[in-house]
Amino acid sequence: MDAVLLQKFFSRIQHEVLPGKPSQWKMAPEGRGDINSETKPEQAAVVILIFPDKNKEWHILLQKRTKDQREHSGEVSFPGGKKEVSDPDLRNTAIRELNEEMGISISLEQVLCELTPIYIPVSNFKVHVFVTVLLEEPEFRINPYEVSHPILLPIYLITEEKNMTFAPVSIKGKMLEVPCFQYQGHTIWGATAMILSELADLLRTTHL
Repeated sequence: MDAVLLQKFFSRIQHEVLPGKPSQWKMAPEGRGDINSETKPEQAAVVILIFPDKNKEWHILLQKRTKDQREHSGEVSFPGGKKEVSDPDLRNTAIRELNEEMGISISLEQVLCELTPIYIPVSNFKVHVFVTVLLEEPEFRINPYEVSHPILLPIYLITEEKNMTFAPVSIKGKMLEVPCFQYQGHTIWGATAMILSELADLLRTTHL
């Protein structure tokens, strides 16, 4: 992939029709709920940070959350969190959370586009998804209160459909087989996998 062309590709996405929910729901667990007209979710934002490593191989930044008593404890996710009153908008929420959790600073101009928002039933969040492409691997300064460690997911793992698989996960005390990606012992499922599914469908069209 060419970094500049990839940046231009995602800049154009904002003006085009996205794959949307049909793409996301290819990786949805069975029985997963969705937002409805009576639901009043909290607003949140995440960043899909795409970058090349020193070998020019492209990766997506994920993180392993610390294990605590909060929702989504110990899960694999994108950097992000809920909108605060002090945030001017959700793009600023995504930028702030990326800096607070991973120690990475980006500007509003580096946020190239927004993908399809996704509802998370367990925490009642509507999550807005923003994409940034960097020209080189960033330096990580993780917040150990929120993040156990970064996960650098190779892009090829999501763009090759053979890597979509199933694994047992405990949901509300029940073990269910859920669609997922597996990487370095991590099971990437739920909203994170659903967001990756839409991203993968977009990347398959780039020919970069």
